[in-house]
Amino acid sequence: MGVLQEWKLKAEIRWKIGEQLSLHIVLLMAFCYKPVTRWTRKRRLDDGLRKALHAIDTAVSDSDYDTQQQVCVNYDQNSEHHSGAVGACDDYVSTTSDHYEPLCAVHDGTSNDVLPQLSDNENGTSSAVNSESTDTESVNDISDADDDVMSQLREWAAKHNASHESVRDILQIFRTRYPELPKDPRTVLQTYGIVQVRNVAGGSYHHFGLIEGIKNVLNELELHETVIKLQVNIDGLPLFRSSNAQFWPILGLIANFVVKEPFIVGLFYGNSKPSSAAEYLEEFIQECSAVQRDFLWHMDKLYTVQLTAVVCDMPARTFVKNVKGHTGYHGCDKCIQEGLYVANRMTFPQTHATLRTDESFASLSDSFHHLGTSPFSSLSVGMITCFPIDYMHAVCLGVVRKLLYLWMKGPLRTRLGGRCIEHISDKLLALKRCVPSEFARKPRSLAELDRWKATELRQFVLYTGPVCLNGVIPREMYENFMLLSSGVYILLSTEHCKELIEQAQSILLNFVEHFSKLYGEEYLSYNVHAIVHLADEAKLHGVLDNVSCFVFENHLGKIKKLLRKPDAPLQQVVKRLSERTFKAVFTNDKILQKSHHDGPVPSVLSECRQFREFHQPALTVSLNAKDSYVLVGGKPAVVRNFLQRNNDCFVAYQEFSDVLSFYSYPFQSERLNIFCVSGSLREVAVAPISQITRKYCYLTNGLQGVVIPLLH
Repeated sequence: MGVLQEWKLKAEIRWKIGEQLSLHIVLLMAFCYKPVTRWTRKRRLDDGLRKALHAIDTAVSDSDYDTQQQVCVNYDQNSEHHSGAVGACDDYVSTTSDHYEPLCAVHDGTSNDVLPQLSDNENGTSSAVNSESTDTESVNDISDADDDVMSQLREWAAKHNASHESVRDILQIFRTRYPELPKDPRTVLQTYGIVQVRNVAGGSYHHFGLIEGIKNVLNELELHETVIKLQVNIDGLPLFRSSNAQFWPILGLIANFVVKEPFIVGLFYGNSKPSSAAEYLEEFIQECSAVQRDFLWHMDKLYTVQLTAVVCDMPARTFVKNVKGHTGYHGCDKCIQEGLYVANRMTFPQTHATLRTDESFASLSDSFHHLGTSPFSSLSVGMITCFPIDYMHAVCLGVVRKLLYLWMKGPLRTRLGGRCIEHISDKLLALKRCVPSEFARKPRSLAELDRWKATELRQFVLYTGPVCLNGVIPREMYENFMLLSSGVYILLSTEHCKELIEQAQSILLNFVEHFSKLYGEEYLSYNVHAIVHLADEAKLHGVLDNVSCFVFENHLGKIKKLLRKPDAPLQQVVKRLSERTFKAVFTNDKILQKSHHDGPVPSVLSECRQFREFHQPALTVSLNAKDSYVLVGGKPAVVRNFLQRNNDCFVAYQEFSDVLSFYSYPFQSERLNIFCVSGSLREVAVAPISQITRKYCYLTNGLQGVVIPLLH
């Protein structure tokens, strides 16, 4: 064979193999785009390319003319069993194709993200192609270890909100042991490169997706029902004290789950609230309408999505409903009444006004109340029944704070003396050591009232307030406060809400009427008036915590903590959230924890294990003084030990000798299992641990103690 003919034949072989190789590169890119780490995709693609290039060199270097001719014939006839480079590439693809989507799945707009990930550095040179290592098994073992390390690093960075600088420093340390790890923290954290942002309603907006958020939750938690009860929260979030920059997130929550963990649907950023609710909510409304109409198919299961509640404070509710605000004459969104402007305030004195309905809202019957059509009107949602009053803003931050300010800085007829305020503050501070571990914040002095959070105000109205105010403030003020405290307590109690809801409605109605006489009609603002409608919300949605902003406010705080600098806050949050996956927080599966040998152990259970703590999803009881008070068999008691024999668990406890109702107005507190306890403790008794039905908050009141069942 002549030199020229041999050169032509080799050139033809190179062209044929190169044509097939380009096809297999596309196949490799498609098959490698599985929802795995970017580093794993890159490694798999590089391994396949290295094998294909090595096979090409082997085929071209073969000098046997007959073998080369057979290769060409095989290519020309499109044989199913390729030789040379294509055979090597087919071997790689065939080992992985069973685990990947078909090629058509590549054309979903995501395949473009594969190409930039072929390189290991900024110049685009693939380290795997230039690698001199030929031991495929050892390379794969190292890469698997790298994937495990990167997964752990990603979880650690998300848990501690670690910056890229700190992750980069840790990578430098880890690379001494795992040299195949990437250098850039963005590769480990899988950070978005480009953030899609739209200019909407006077600001910028990024849509994460409602369906995507629901699927992420369903991947983490198992829902046995086929109906997804969706709640939505919309609220403003100021970012900095030195500017008007603010977020307006759209948060979602699946109310069916015991674990209440919101997810973000959309995020708006601007120097004020969105100028148009229709533009701001456009993508959310379209997606929500589609999922309500077409249902949701996920993991071989068909779900129906119901929007059960849009939980907002009053300003946000009026914004998304496109109605008059709480300072307008027709500002109440629950009843039809014209407010009175008294002492530079808009007041709502009527307590028995005609209630609004979903039908009257849809027909725009009250033209003075509506400003236009709400974006939510196009969805299957009740515009009155599904927009509940949030007790966190109306009661805790509204009425309770107003009462405290009236006592401290109000008119002379309602203002308390300085010594009285100091006495209340001293009693609050003395209760610090009594507050159970379920409370994140301990009681603070009234001197710091301006900085009290909603949880502290809730703690005051339900637990510490009835104890600290008793015998300190005038009797009529205390009784008015107890009307509010007991009424709200009933509507928050899963045990008593259904049974006593009518009584709670009557009590809260009396509170508003008594409040008007005691403090003046000029203080009957919207928040005080909203107390009249709380029982109606509980009749529709259950206990008030079912439609509360507390869980959403906690998530807003997490979003704000994602910011690391003032520049481009929206892009920062989107990138930080791209580095995280939805994780539900579960409690420890072990019921009894922290074994000990200190006793006491009754003689009937002499051979058993002893523990200090008892855990359930709703409560944690321990032998510590502040966490040891429980309701056992319908009676308050102090836990002395937890015992386990075989698979049976028991509690050793002591009952109080003297148990009385703590208050008698507006009813006997024993109906709510609230008692005043004193005297010596009785002998140690034993009962099955299942008889513990409630955990108590024990608060000292002089020589006596008050036990109040925990609601949260």
